Amino acid sequence: MSLGATMVLKDNSNVVAFLKELGSEMPRLAVDAIGGEAGKRLAISLRPGGTIVVHALAQGQVPQLSPSLIMYQQLSLHGFNLAQWVADNGNDAYVQMLQAISELVTAEKLNLVTKMLPVNELSQKALMEGLSSHKATPSEFGNYRERTVLQFGDESTANEMYFELQAAIRKIAAEAGMVDDTPVGGPNVEAAPVAPLPTKAPGNKLKASERWADSAALLAELKLEQYIPQFEEEEMTSIELLEEIVSRGDGEKELMDALKEMGIKKMGHRQSIVGAVVGKL
Repeated sequence: MSLGATMVLKDNSNVVAFLKELGSEMPRLAVDAIGGEAGKRLAISLRPGGTIVVHALAQGQVPQLSPSLIMYQQLSLHGFNLAQWVADNGNDAYVQMLQAISELVTAEKLNLVTKMLPVNELSQKALMEGLSSHKATPSEFGNYRERTVLQFGDESTANEMYFELQAAIRKIAAEAGMVDDTPVGGPNVEAAPVAPLPTKAPGNKLKASERWADSAALLAELKLEQYIPQFEEEEMTSIELLEEIVSRGDGEKELMDALKEMGIKKMGHRQSIVGAVVGKL
């Protein structure tokens, strides 16, 4: 209401009936980020000749518009793509749009709560809170969503801690039952072996060749024994050979690419293997 809304309604089956009672005051424009059944309810709530604009598809479906809505209610469905809008209208229009948003933020009419978490200061509790911060949090001002940004610092620190942090996040997410959240590394990535929260690597950390006799032993400890035949077929059983690959200028990427070519499709598995070879797991 503080943004100028005439009314604010919950998205349920009562919305359509309520709006129909408004008659000529029924809305003529709907902006939809959900799609599916929610988009259908929005469309039904529009007056004849109304327009529904889709700018996101959270349900992976366009609004479920029936032929009768399109034909007899003469509704129009439009898609909005920000990148295309910028291409059509130019950078100046994009900057003006950002300025309009910034004015709303400055006036405290639009808020996005963001919290920075330095990785080298993380605790299990802080990391767990960060993982769930995107969910609606009740407050005296109503529900809001907070975003937590993990601050790695310099590139060297990020490379040092990435694999350990990734495994720690997956472990905590699994223990907390947050199975619907996308893990670090992208969707459909199988969980990596459990690791403790990241700490600065000690200088006397053992090399991979000092921990494992060959790649088969490494894979067995990572519980990735299914890939042993690929390593034997490609004659990559020597840990020293794997260490030599990652020691090159772009070695970690080179090994990641090689593992992918060997048929290891899961990114989480490839990252675990590379992390073990470079001593990050």
